[in-house]
Amino acid sequence: DQTNAEGKRYLHVGFKKRDLTGIWFLKAESSDELARVGNQTQGQPVMVLYTDDFTKAYQRLKDNNVEIYKQPTITATYKFLHFLDLYGNEMILMETGN
Repeated sequence: DQTNAEGKRYLHVGFKKRDLTGIWFLKAESSDELARVGNQTQGQPVMVLYTDDFTKAYQRLKDNNVEIYKQPTITATYKFLHFLDLYGNEMILMETGN
């Protein structure tokens, strides 16, 4: 979570320390951007975050008062839940049996 020299706030999420792939979450500022907050994907989840330890990740979400949008679904081959970020964007947390 950083603010650049021009005062623009963003969050960079990288996958590996040396991987050049990453995602930037930018703070909405203009009236057009602010009007789309929480609806950038027309009601579909923004992304899926995979975990090797669903129970631990789920507990961390709860400990941080993250809003669980759809409670966990747990089967023999996968576990997932839907949650909302601070701006109402829906995300999925998932663990598969792979």
